[in-house]
Amino acid sequence: MTGGPVLASMIVSVAVLAAVAFFVVRRNALSRQGKAALALAVSQGEHIPPSLHPVIDANLCIGSFSCIKACPEGDIIGVIDGAAQLVEAAHCIGHGRCATECPVGAIRLVFGSAERGVDLPETDDSFESSRKGVFIVGELGGMGLIKNALRQGLEVAAVLQQRLKRSAATEDLVDVVVVGGGPAGIATAVGLKEKGLIARVLEQDTLGGCVAHYPRGKVVMSEAVMLPF
Repeated sequence: MTGGPVLASMIVSVAVLAAVAFFVVRRNALSRQGKAALALAVSQGEHIPPSLHPVIDANLCIGSFSCIKACPEGDIIGVIDGAAQLVEAAHCIGHGRCATECPVGAIRLVFGSAERGVDLPETDDSFESSRKGVFIVGELGGMGLIKNALRQGLEVAAVLQQRLKRSAATEDLVDVVVVGGGPAGIATAVGLKEKGLIARVLEQDTLGGCVAHYPRGKVVMSEAVMLPF
């Protein structure tokens, strides 16, 4: 009477053990590959990220590796000791898809590294610096992603609308001077125009900043961003 259930239980147990064994073997193989890729990057001097890049907290990482699947730049994130880690940092362009896809928030995007530090200006929640009336958005404030630079530009435009009130007596005056015509600067100027404010953009090179010098066909965004007008 009990032979059937016992046999079924044994089959299930064997199946579970086989699945666990497969998982462990695969995880160990991925870890060896990740360590080899990191060692190769270090030997070639390609382990230092050039700009914005992900830092993965191994204590929070649950091993879903959704970040690896989300990265469109190839296998630049690997597995080391069961946790995800940036192994080919020199090839990272800092688009942030990995951080967006992480289900537990184990990834944060940072500038600089232990080998190559970076100083960023301090700003408050409204992007205003310690110098009153000077607001910082975009790459200068540590946000290298184009879509986020555009978003910050629109946000600071909304902040400035609350602070500045136009009147007939100030029609000939400029409300805001935008220094730098990159993505953040353009978005700020367009956002200010939508809010009824007058802005002037000062750019020493080409409108669009470094984006204007990107090679034709370079993929820099994976989703649409809506701007006024």
